[in-house]
Amino acid sequence: MPEDDRPHIIARLRFYSSADGGRRGPICGTKVFRCIFVFHSENFDCALLLQDIDCIHPGQTVTVPILFLCPDLIEGRLHPGVIFHLREARIIAEGKIESVFLPNREANSLNEE
Repeated sequence: MPEDDRPHIIARLRFYSSADGGRRGPICGTKVFRCIFVFHSENFDCALLLQDIDCIHPGQTVTVPILFLCPDLIEGRLHPGVIFHLREARIIAEGKIESVFLPNREANSLNEE
């Protein structure tokens, strides 16, 4: 994980139940859960920062900080309200971004002109 482990986004996640094709078991006993962030059919490696969460069960909804392993690949493309999915071998959750802490490339390029 990168040295600077401050989250890049905060998102509200709804994990699918097992019956809806989600995980068969909970995510427990880990401070970091790595998975794939799916945005507009593109895949980005991410880590859910679970320091304040003991377990996430299938069917549960939680608010989670998320860290991208290569944030430069997605910076400037995310904003509050954006919908995305999380994937392991299959889609396990859907999410909605609440806060973004990544630089906005478009705003930065406008300021440089």
